Amino acid sequence: MAASSGAIQVKALAAGQTFATAPGLPSYTGGYSPRANVWFGAQDPVFRPGTDVISCIASSPNASASRCTTGANTPPYKASPSNTWATGVYSAPATTFYFDPPKDTTTTPDATWGPYDNLYVGLTVSDSDGSTLTIPAGQSFVLNGDTYQSISGATPIKERYGRMRIQNVSGSDQVPVAVPVFLEYWMGSGWALNTLDATCTRLATTPTAFAGNGAASSCFGNGCTAVSSGSAGSIYTTRVQTVASNAVAPLSYSSPQFSFGQRNVVLTAPKAAGTIGMSVEAPSWLKLGPNDTTGINPSATIRFGTYNSRFIFLRENY
Repeated sequence: MAASSGAIQVKALAAGQTFATAPGLPSYTGGYSPRANVWFGAQDPVFRPGTDVISCIASSPNASASRCTTGANTPPYKASPSNTWATGVYSAPATTFYFDPPKDTTTTPDATWGPYDNLYVGLTVSDSDGSTLTIPAGQSFVLNGDTYQSISGATPIKERYGRMRIQNVSGSDQVPVAVPVFLEYWMGSGWALNTLDATCTRLATTPTAFAGNGAASSCFGNGCTAVSSGSAGSIYTTRVQTVASNAVAPLSYSSPQFSFGQRNVVLTAPKAAGTIGMSVEAPSWLKLGPNDTTGINPSATIRFGTYNSRFIFLRENY
């Protein structure tokens, strides 16, 4: 078996042939019988040993609240294998697959949420003629009595259920304010900062002010009157008290990408005391709720002209 650039292939070979040099047996195709069955399996032997979670993997994100169920978008699995061979070659669909454990706001956290930090996804072959799958050393795992070749070799995959969170901030109304934005993952008993995300999640080099709501309201972002969704990284604001939403604009992100799960959004100084609401258009997989555009964006309250310590504003001169 070989897996590269998103393509996974298995070849039916005669004794003495090698995968790299042989094309596959020409006669081993649709008319040949019996043909070997091929299916995928997945497990985290540390977090959920013996549990096949291949039903959580699909070729498109699951937009329903019912997670980890097999369907048309699930790769071939043990109860529904594939025997589609063409001239001695089985080719798995060259597509992006999503690991999609349960995550919606009405679901109580349970063992299916993760983290899956030692996840192995693999493929196996069952042939009534007795042929076996040749697996390089160190690249196999056993699940419910079947031996699979890992598609990631000897290195496990890390899959985590994540969310984006914005921290409430208060401070001076005379200087720009930095609003922390965090990437977190469910670590089994609560949310923790995902320090592994140092290069993966990107929003935009510069945030875009999108659909500010000037009315005094707690509503902002998608769902407000005459407001639609902006691209990932767009900033929504609304006037909650005194300060108009358009008096505050995003200046910059602290960096073009998250640094170990954290970055800041820098807002302009409104030069007036008051409160605004702010949310960020998160990528679909970091929203709370079903994994689609109707999920919930993270939000926070920003208070200007107040303080959270005995200092309202402090500057040092040298």
